[in-house]
Amino acid sequence: MRWLRERRVALAALTLFTLLAGDAIRYTVSWVGWGLVVATLFALWVWLAVRNRVDVRIMPSGVLLFISVVTLSILWSQYRGATIVGVLTTLATVFVGLVMARTITLDQLIRALSVALRWILGL
Repeated sequence: MRWLRERRVALAALTLFTLLAGDAIRYTVSWVGWGLVVATLFALWVWLAVRNRVDVRIMPSGVLLFISVVTLSILWSQYRGATIVGVLTTLATVFVGLVMARTITLDQLIRALSVALRWILGL
């Protein structure tokens, strides 16, 4: 099982690297390349959630309230298309955060964050 935990840490590190150094990735491989990286990472987290049977319907009330307000903001937005894209990316980020919180320990998260930050500083 150790190899599975290490793959989760690697996925978390890659996800954190993408979130923290997103501008560098977008400037290097364009918006399309960055979108493919993000879509691949999201698909991997969905696969991990399905494989581990993670119930993402149970979430803290503050997160639920935030998601509700973000989703309702579509109603009063002057730029509905951009708002819908923003809502979808926010929902994807919350989903990945919930799955990450339920599948890796705090020690593994700290190790993944340290790996991501070392790569950012090294590059």
